[in-house]
Amino acid sequence: MKCIFLVFILASFAGYSQSLDKPFDKKELIRQDSLFWVSFNKCDVDQMMTFFTKDMEFYHDRGGLTKGIKEFEEDTRTGMCKDPELWSLRRVEIEESTEVYEISQYGALISGEHLFYIKEAGKEEFLDGYGKYQNIWKYKDGKWKMSRILSYDHKAPPEKYN
Repeated sequence: MKCIFLVFILASFAGYSQSLDKPFDKKELIRQDSLFWVSFNKCDVDQMMTFFTKDMEFYHDRGGLTKGIKEFEEDTRTGMCKDPELWSLRRVEIEESTEVYEISQYGALISGEHLFYIKEAGKEEFLDGYGKYQNIWKYKDGKWKMSRILSYDHKAPPEKYN
């Protein structure tokens, strides 16, 4: 009986140690994350949407919850990317804050801090805000896609960035 119990316990732990269908490639994930932010900064909504799962969820401390890629795309097109010539947002990663953690059998978590700059028609770009993020990336069928996005602690940028 002890032997059966021990086998059951060991088998349950074995499932947790299994990885994705290939070894975790941190560099590739960081590359995909960087490509996403390039499309974000250009307001290339079509390209941005290729980085999300269909069932994605976006949690924002000020804007609330957005569920599903269709709602998120609509909000993006009618909100921050409505008219980039008149108003645009640029995100800059605070590189020393970025951390990446593998999530066994799922993907990875990228967390950190970032700054936001606003450009309005006829005006100089200016530093507007600071925030923290935690993005869960799912690895499936050879592709990295964000499934859960948490954007929080938005406030005026700390003095050291001004």
